[in-house]
Amino acid sequence: MKYILILFILILIIFFISLFMLLFSLKRDFIIKPKVEIGNNDIDRETFDLCYIGDSKTQQRFERLSEEKEIISDDNLKLKAWFLKNDSHKYIIICHGYSGDHKDMIVSSLEYYDEGFNVLCPDARAHGKSEGIFRGMGHLERKDIKKWMNTIIENDNQAQIVLYGVSMGAATVMMTMCYYHPENLKCVIEDCGYGSVWEQFKSVATSSYHMPSFPVIKIASLLSKYICKYDFKQTSIYEKIKENEVPCLFIHGQEDDFVPYRFMDELYNNDSGPKEKSTVKGANHALSKIIDPEGYKKATRSFINKYISD
Repeated sequence: MKYILILFILILIIFFISLFMLLFSLKRDFIIKPKVEIGNNDIDRETFDLCYIGDSKTQQRFERLSEEKEIISDDNLKLKAWFLKNDSHKYIIICHGYSGDHKDMIVSSLEYYDEGFNVLCPDARAHGKSEGIFRGMGHLERKDIKKWMNTIIENDNQAQIVLYGVSMGAATVMMTMCYYHPENLKCVIEDCGYGSVWEQFKSVATSSYHMPSFPVIKIASLLSKYICKYDFKQTSIYEKIKENEVPCLFIHGQEDDFVPYRFMDELYNNDSGPKEKSTVKGANHALSKIIDPEGYKKATRSFINKYISD
């Protein structure tokens, strides 16, 4: 009887750890942004923000140029995005990372706007001003990006669309291209994305929290199936990307210990479409643009120019 009680208590503890892990990872307002690092050295927040969010003048310019847009998702959520209109058929949809919002991509949005692109910068579901309780880690967001693309195409049937995302945004654009690739979608740029929520959470459990992934991730995945309407394994695109035909540029920092560099190699090797990859030495997660800004711009623009015409 004593051993049964101990076993029961153990099962309860594991269950609540798994539930906490699920809520901490996916529920809105449970999330703390991961620390940004270069190798073993912290990068100060100001440097990071200047690269992605910009200074006050940059933010004010974005506010002047952008117009708030709204769509309704397939599951009846109001989703918000900010649109910067240009006189061209070139469009880029820019997807922010885990626990962020569109403001994290202000600098990139203005850079592409100044290069003649119409820019759409959404708040992912359960982020920023968009509705939603639980994050989809790219798996649910791919359907939302499909809707945003359809909105663009309905208004401009000559639209040439680029998808660009960082971290969870990168996973989102890859998952989108694997399941939805209209003729108007010309190419995709993913920066430090993962191809499976299951593999990503397993990696974080062992590397960041020094805990075994089993059985916590397995139980959390089962709970997610009922609470968030998807389990972690079904998010994988490692097989689906073998059918991909959309040109994709894969970017990853070689020192990334949050989304491991090996994830990019496997995705790149499996991708059957036109592809390129850019490795940034010394860059940790989402820092490739900061560590090598000139190389980053050269790689992204030369890739886009192969598939987008003025």
